[in-house]
Amino acid sequence: MKKWMQGLEILNRLHKHSYEAYFVGGAVRDYLQNVPVSDIDITTNALPEDIAKLFSDVTMEGEKYYSCRIHWQGYTYEVTTFRKDVFYQDHRHPVTEVASTLQEDLKRRDFTINAIAMDKNQKIIDVYHGKQDIENKIIRTIGEPKVRFDEDGLRVLRALDFASRWNYVLDTEILHSFNQDYLYSLKEEYIISMIKKIADNPFDNGIKYIVDYQLLKSFPFYQVVIEEAYKYQYTKHIFALFYVLHHFLPANSKLTKKEVQVAKDIAFWIEYQFSSIALYYGNKDVLVDALELYNAVYKKKIKEESILKQIQELPIHSPKDIHLNWEEYPSSLRSMITRKLEKAILLNQVKNEEDALKKYLENEE
Repeated sequence: MKKWMQGLEILNRLHKHSYEAYFVGGAVRDYLQNVPVSDIDITTNALPEDIAKLFSDVTMEGEKYYSCRIHWQGYTYEVTTFRKDVFYQDHRHPVTEVASTLQEDLKRRDFTINAIAMDKNQKIIDVYHGKQDIENKIIRTIGEPKVRFDEDGLRVLRALDFASRWNYVLDTEILHSFNQDYLYSLKEEYIISMIKKIADNPFDNGIKYIVDYQLLKSFPFYQVVIEEAYKYQYTKHIFALFYVLHHFLPANSKLTKKEVQVAKDIAFWIEYQFSSIALYYGNKDVLVDALELYNAVYKKKIKEESILKQIQELPIHSPKDIHLNWEEYPSSLRSMITRKLEKAILLNQVKNEEDALKKYLENEE
């Protein structure tokens, strides 16, 4: 609330210098929904250079965006001059120019719920009835969905994100527009980022829309990932789920190394069925996630406490626990010998005693 009240001070200062200024977009939407407001965006007829004259700490965001950031009393506010779109490049990026009115600026926004403004007196300006749509929990585009989604394909995924975040439904005009593929031109990185957000939201509305309307048909791997997440009602580590079911991830995907490694680490526990091998080699940081995924796929409940107890009872916990005089073996062979003995001890094929281990190694030669 403090950030909100200090933002009103910015509106008042701009107003005192004969400029219009309003809170707009997500901040107003969240305020009306009684959910915590994080980022606060301001729209104004002042140009960035005008704003820089009124506030001491302003960061310019680039001339073509007509945008700047005001750093004010410990908070940062995104401030953008009224804009209107001239045309869109590559079905994603708009070319804009300065607009003269708030109404022109609101018209370029994606959904009615994001086109609500608030003035310095906290009066709502709601040209497109976004407040009513918030009350009815419905997502509607400003203008025809086919036009707005063709301008920017990412808007489809943003709509699904909102639907999944707050349990909204999509307007029938949006659903009817889904006979067209709007996502084909998006970069894969955008797809990954957005489906992770959609899957991680509290409600499965967005996932169900992807499944029902095959919205990711231009990205078949991610379409399958979402379909399986919906089938198993597991949305926390969707790429780990795919790895568990198929034992691979596409080599040419844009997943980060960390995402791939987490998927493999979770799948390792499940592949080895939480056996002594998994208990010894498995990444303990993802144990809870592995248990949750195992339960989702196989409907078998294993308690974390039980696994932790079994880990404590392992005959060895690291190579240092192996009772062998390593000086008797060439350093070049120690890594191979370690691996061999670890598995043999964990599988109860040999006792962790020096004579027994030596004999085991001799028989293995």
